[in-house]
Parts: sequence; structure tokens; C-alpha cells
Amino acid sequence: MAHAAANEEGTARRIGLVPELARMVAIRRAGALNASEFLEGGFVMADYYITVYLDEEGKKLIEGAGLGSHIKDIGGKAGVQVEMDKKDQKKLIKGYPGLEFDASNACTLPKEAEGILLNFIKDMKTLDVMKVAIMKLYNPLAGKDLRTKL
Repeated sequence: MAHAAANEEGTARRIGLVPELARMVAIRRAGALNASEFLEGGFVMADYYITVYLDEEGKKLIEGAGLGSHIKDIGGKAGVQVEMDKKDQKKLIKGYPGLEFDASNACTLPKEAEGILLNFIKDMKTLDVMKVAIMKLYNPLAGKDLRTKL
């Protein structure tokens, strides 16, 4: 794995990435860190978050996925935060009018959408699910009539 990381780092430097970014790419591609450790290491910072408050069943689901260490106390309740970027945030706002973000750029989804997100977390065994989950959470045609040819 160290050899692969060194090769990746060399490639990243050759294409002009700054040394810190080159090292980050090398470590990630070599699989030295999982996505959660990678994000926690300060390499990537999310623009926005989805806060999922957990009941006992939700806690078991998250712990069953091996993500128990990510459960934290959020406003006096147990929960996890799923990171997303600006594009995903815009899609969620379109898909769920009235979705509000707090001072820390975090929102809470409606129960049905929260269930979909938890299922993705359970299946993928990571909190880095938004690139896949957004396809189920955002329906661009919601509320629009079907087009017909005249």
C-alpha cells in the first residue's frame, strides 16, 4: 500500500497539484483511510449537512453499519450528520420547499426522506452517501404535469 501511495503522490505532483493535496490524493487512492476518516482528518470540509436524529432503531442501524463512532449529541439528541455540497443542497431545497438550514448549515429532512437516507447509510456502510442518495431524494419532475405531443 505504501508503494501505491508513493506512486500516486508522484503522479499528483507531476500534474501540478500542491504537495499537501498530492499527499491527500495519494493516501485516499491507496485506501489508507476510509471516507469518514478522510473527512475527519481535515482534508475535506462539507458546505452543508443533513442532521439525522436517531431513535433506538436508528442507533442500532448506524451501529450495525459500523458507524457507531459517528453518533454524536446534537442539540441534546443522538444523531449523525451527513455531509453534502452546494449542488446537493440546491437540489434538496427544490425537492423539499420549506427546508431550513441553521447557523451551522445543517438541515433535517422529512421522515420519509430521512428513512431513504438511513437505508443508503445502512447499505453502503458509510456516511458519504449523498452522491448516490440525491438521485432518490430529489425528483426534478415532482409536481409537474407530463408533457404530451399535440
